[in-house]
Amino acid sequence: MLRLCTSFSGQNACCDTIVLPLSKFEIRCDSLILEKTGRADECTWRAGFVNTHLPASETTSFRLSALDEGVTMRLPTAPAGWSVIADGSAGEISLLRDTATEDSLSFEMEFLSTTQSGTMLLEWCTDDSRSVICCATTQAQCTPIVRCDGLEEDPASQGFERRLRILNDHTPDSDIDALWLTMTTPGAAFASTSLPQGWTSTPSPAADTLFIELSTPLGTGQFSEWFTLNVTPAPGCDSIRYSWCTQNDTNVICCGNAPAIPCANSCDTLQVETDPGRPCCFDLSVRNGKGGAIDRVTLRILTPGTVAFTTTVVTPAGWDSSADTLMQTWSTTSSPILAGMTQGEFSICYDNSATGNQDFQVVWETYTGRTVRCFDTLTIACDRTLDVELLDAARPASMQLFPSYPNPFRSSTQVTFSLPNEETVSIEVYDTHGRRVAALCSGRYAPGSYRLTFDGSALPAGTYLLRMNSETEVHTRLLKLIR
Repeated sequence: MLRLCTSFSGQNACCDTIVLPLSKFEIRCDSLILEKTGRADECTWRAGFVNTHLPASETTSFRLSALDEGVTMRLPTAPAGWSVIADGSAGEISLLRDTATEDSLSFEMEFLSTTQSGTMLLEWCTDDSRSVICCATTQAQCTPIVRCDGLEEDPASQGFERRLRILNDHTPDSDIDALWLTMTTPGAAFASTSLPQGWTSTPSPAADTLFIELSTPLGTGQFSEWFTLNVTPAPGCDSIRYSWCTQNDTNVICCGNAPAIPCANSCDTLQVETDPGRPCCFDLSVRNGKGGAIDRVTLRILTPGTVAFTTTVVTPAGWDSSADTLMQTWSTTSSPILAGMTQGEFSICYDNSATGNQDFQVVWETYTGRTVRCFDTLTIACDRTLDVELLDAARPASMQLFPSYPNPFRSSTQVTFSLPNEETVSIEVYDTHGRRVAALCSGRYAPGSYRLTFDGSALPAGTYLLRMNSETEVHTRLLKLIR
């Protein structure tokens, strides 16, 4: 609203009020993109902005800065059409657009180090060719990365002599200048050490603790030189156990337990547990009780007529499996079982139906390279075997009930069927009068090919119908039982 006046000789001659319509001028900032990606234990994010600012203009640069000391970032690759001015290693990511446009920006980045709480205060800004468009602050939350150091044992260590080295792997980063060793087995002791040049060791009067000081601090991510530790066992020794702690400038960094040292007469052990959900199936765990490293485990059937279901074998991560119906071998080049450690997640199923479900024997062996370490014989009792075995085959293209083999048969025959999709399936046997004489399986099965055994030894000779019912189809085969 304006008031307009005209004057003559210093006096107002005429006045009026004028109302001028004006459009409201909106000011708006850009919109930040900051979304966490990856697993919960990762600190990877998708960052950038959406060009929403008013008055509208073309953006030329984007900055994301950590306001907390010590926070660093990593930009794996430069976004298309942008040049990297700062890559995040100093706490700031700065990008310059090759050609100014009104396009938005999105890129992947990672926080390499965080605050102790994991909450980080960040500032971000967008610019155009003239000045800063807008800036704002935000927060990002990452679970603090917690790692401890490592005490690595040479797998070739034997007896009461251990060859060791330290790995500086802890967070937050710092040097390591000393190592504490503490004996946790009563009566055992640290006997002697062989150390790199310049290192020193100081045992306690009872030789149950040992302080080792390095000649120069060990930096982040570095391995120390190898050193040798000799221990004295306690009377009636089963194994010798001790713990360790790393230190920097008299401050303890982190601690852990060293691999147990087995006594001279110990050997490896194999623990067997039955799988309650699968008859004649067993979960196995192997414990290294001899020292060195186990890189191969074998199971060999001794009883004629018993075979292994090779398609049911379960193998731990980092291990490989090879098998036939009589011999199962697990081996590794990357994840051996070290002294005092136990490796589980081995599993195998057997079929002793051909022997009338009689007890059978298998022998197990552990190896280091080609050398047999320990072995023993197991006697296994199974009163029945797997009802349905999943075969190692390509995914079927259609649902089928295959001809049984053998057929005609005298006592038992094998039935095979395939499913292209997950289905609820039942397989039953009927006589020629339509009476059900056997139910072979019933349940919901994943896509694949399956095999089971029909035992007809209790039925009279004659012709029978094998029927497979699913949610969508019915398949029938003829069976002929002879005597």
